[in-house]
Amino acid sequence: MSNTVNLGNGKWAIKDSELLGYSLTDDAELIALTLDVSRASSGTRVNASGLIETVEKILSGDKVTNGDFSNGTTDWSNPSYGGNNSATISIDNGSLKVQKDNNLDWRSAFVSQDLINYTFGKEYKVQFSLKDGNTNGGEVFVRSLFDSSNSAIVEKTLTDDWVQYTEYFTPDRGDSISFGVVEWHEAGSGQYYFIDNVSVIEVNRDNLARIDYTDSVEGVLLTEPQSTNLNYYSEDFSQWSVENSSIVPNTTISPDGTQNATTWNVNTTNAKIQRAIGSLTIGEEYTVSFYIKAESPMDIGIGGIVTATPTISVTTEWQRFEMTQTSSSTVRYPQLKYAGDLGTLYIWGAQLEESSHATSIMPTYGEIASRAGDVINNGGEAINFNSAEGVLFAEIAALSDDETSRSIRISDGSSLNYVAIRFNNGGSNRIYTRVNVGSSANYFYLDSSHNITDMNKIAIRYKDSDFATFINGVKVSSQTSGSLFPVNTLDTLSVHGSNETSEPFYGKTKNIQVFKEALTDAQLITLTTI
Repeated sequence: MSNTVNLGNGKWAIKDSELLGYSLTDDAELIALTLDVSRASSGTRVNASGLIETVEKILSGDKVTNGDFSNGTTDWSNPSYGGNNSATISIDNGSLKVQKDNNLDWRSAFVSQDLINYTFGKEYKVQFSLKDGNTNGGEVFVRSLFDSSNSAIVEKTLTDDWVQYTEYFTPDRGDSISFGVVEWHEAGSGQYYFIDNVSVIEVNRDNLARIDYTDSVEGVLLTEPQSTNLNYYSEDFSQWSVENSSIVPNTTISPDGTQNATTWNVNTTNAKIQRAIGSLTIGEEYTVSFYIKAESPMDIGIGGIVTATPTISVTTEWQRFEMTQTSSSTVRYPQLKYAGDLGTLYIWGAQLEESSHATSIMPTYGEIASRAGDVINNGGEAINFNSAEGVLFAEIAALSDDETSRSIRISDGSSLNYVAIRFNNGGSNRIYTRVNVGSSANYFYLDSSHNITDMNKIAIRYKDSDFATFINGVKVSSQTSGSLFPVNTLDTLSVHGSNETSEPFYGKTKNIQVFKEALTDAQLITLTTI
């Protein structure tokens, strides 16, 4: 019988946000093997519904009561500041109306829910909806302590339509969730706005597997290198320079499922929207990317790394467009510009990163945002593997053909004894299989005839004097010499090289299997056939 660690084909398993592989014993009983996921920051993915979301583990129930205001104004109040209150709260069409009624300090016009039991240093997700009444675009501060600027969570500009917001924060003070309009400082009375759908939940966004459905209905394990979005405002295009055109924020549903995409009206030639990004390194590759759709199909230009601006064809469906170029200046301007067509576009998710390709979205709200590299390791133990014979199989794709080494291997945890499938450095589209025993390679094969950014099925068979590699249903290499490992040498499945920083596998992993017997050619052709 075979012993299988299976990470795909509809058999992904998430238990308490841990990634589980599976070991198939001789009596066909499935035993879960926990694979450790290391990523010391949050990360996004495309979920099964096609929406971009931050992968997170919910650690608490909603700490806000009556956040939908179905019970009137219960649990909400206008807290006193300096002994004064200057706002009244009421229910208007099911939402909370906050109105300033006295010409007093703006901090006396907050609305709050108190006694929220924050654990300082933990991370929380706050969600809320805002709509303007008659403030003409007032700015709302959201805080965990209404009278302390050091407790600020975020600042949002009111619009004439409801906008749902999701923010993350780590409190170090405060015991409330509070909303207040900064323009109300000594501003008279009669101004009002609306709040709805408020919730606060403790979450964990670190060290969680990202099962991504961008191009697979079954989902793939997404592992990416460290990257940083150098663009300070990925969604708020009101902070960008707009030329010969106009924008309207928060007008339509974006790829993350909320109403935070911006309308860009290109109604004249020489239209442009751009933002200056400094501190680039001359001679390094950078990738700029946007999510864009149009009211009607049209062509625009995307650019900003160098002078040339390629033309892209935008449809009525959201698409992510990216352009990679080598910087010729320390300051560049990621931009969209007129390219011959006039019309209405919708834009969201602007990203600039020092990379040869666009990585998953890293939202920014006034400062850069980074995502740490993913590491997957510690699958199995000696009993799950056979050092005398077996097969390592992987169904994988690279994120880009960037000529770096990326490994999946079973080993003894060292750089001496292992069976590996690797995207290899030194050239384009290099698939490398290797069996290393002690200090020597008893078998290796290098293939460069496949596109590594496609999903490839790769298997390596290892047995005394019987080694072979199969790719996409074809036996591409074999060897009838060479010895194997001592008993119980192999004891670890890892999605990297000999350690976490050596050859980490950055890519898309649909399936990994480890067989405890050397399968036949016919079996391996069936296993690897696309």
